[in-house]
Amino acid sequence: MGAATRTLRALSIVPIVALLLLALDAWRVTTQQDAADACDGRVAIVLGAAQYDGTPSPAFERRLAVAASAYAEGCIERIIVTGGGQEGDRTSEGESGAAWLARQGVPVAAVSAETTSRNTVENLRNAQALLEDPNVVIVTDDLHAYRAGWIADRLGMTASQLVADTPPPWFGYALRETLAMQRYRWFGLP
Repeated sequence: MGAATRTLRALSIVPIVALLLLALDAWRVTTQQDAADACDGRVAIVLGAAQYDGTPSPAFERRLAVAASAYAEGCIERIIVTGGGQEGDRTSEGESGAAWLARQGVPVAAVSAETTSRNTVENLRNAQALLEDPNVVIVTDDLHAYRAGWIADRLGMTASQLVADTPPPWFGYALRETLAMQRYRWFGLP
């Protein structure tokens, strides 16, 4: 067997490995919520989602409600709400989330807003600068939990998670999360 044949055989394994990783990530994205809902940190990081002129989107509001409930139950002592804004916005995701939590009775002193991030990696990196302890509770959607936890691990955080349920139909969301994981696996974090 020549060197060219050995090389072709070795390269034929690459698509198989890629498909296996894709399947593994799809499975983890759709089952991670089973491993979530642990409160092992004093500080929660609520990952941003859309807001409309200061009003959190339904997805963002679900995340914020999980954090407010965890605070009320004494599970966490402090909440960092993350997320910047789009061009032309009068408020950021972090600011609108912090205001929503205040309206729910969470003391203003217990909430910080990170207001410049534009994606999950930036949410966690920027929130990390506000932490004294790398042990955190990430609050996000169930389908986003695997990727968020994976990123936090690579950033040196020790993260448990509290998750908000994603209402159906969720296939598109799960696919997006799976493909994002593939991008990180093959090309690294942005």
